[in-house]
Amino acid sequence: MRNVYAGEEYKINKEVSSKKKLFLVTDPEKEIDYWVLRYVALPRTVNTPEESAAVFDGQLSRKEWASQLSSGKYTWVLMYDTSEKMEAQYGDMLSEALQARHLYTYTKKTKSLTVVEDTLVDYLCRLLDQDCTILIAAKDDAGYGLTEQEQVLLRCLGAGLQVKGQYRAAYCAVLANGASLAEDLSPDRLDAEGELPGGHHYEMSSAGFETGNIGSIRIDGVEYSKNLRGLNIVVYDNVSQQVVDSVNFDTHQVGEPAKR
Repeated sequence: MRNVYAGEEYKINKEVSSKKKLFLVTDPEKEIDYWVLRYVALPRTVNTPEESAAVFDGQLSRKEWASQLSSGKYTWVLMYDTSEKMEAQYGDMLSEALQARHLYTYTKKTKSLTVVEDTLVDYLCRLLDQDCTILIAAKDDAGYGLTEQEQVLLRCLGAGLQVKGQYRAAYCAVLANGASLAEDLSPDRLDAEGELPGGHHYEMSSAGFETGNIGSIRIDGVEYSKNLRGLNIVVYDNVSQQVVDSVNFDTHQVGEPAKR
């Protein structure tokens, strides 16, 4: 059974000292999320479910929430869920749009929130419970800096081939619901195509530095890949039947943050 909170557990334990306070924001209609994440955060002090609901529903003004964070000495905020009301009330506390399932640091002096950038581990963990199709195309080199933990998470998402250690190999994968719909690894250039839910057509190309140096992901003729060194990932939501994210991780290096 997959742990759908694995990404949050990993990020909290990695970033937040056990002596720090964490402000947790979840959808009050999904009570289980609050209580599981509160348990995951132990021994850190966490706000009450009522305080979480008040922020999610936008009941507090920007000034009131900033005051609550400051007086309560909260330096970390986990936005497990977000809402339109939150965006309207607190959006100007950030330099970019609010993002669900992301960890933020809170700065008392400026009363602002700053997102903690994803690592590949964070990102793959977050995809574990999503109803989506994940398209991956490697460019240049994707295996030299890939860690064992990252390879294991790729397997959890459905990948069956060993990318780790495959220097400058081409790699394409289409993964959904813990299974591989298409996957190939080769020292030579790879080209693949197929259909996504809703009948949308995808085309993918991957090549190492010496065989073409490309990592392309096109859906209905539109290029979505960042086409950068490492793993280029495009996430297609199976319910809305549209692309919801495009990101690159330079897995030639170890622990590189996401590029968007």
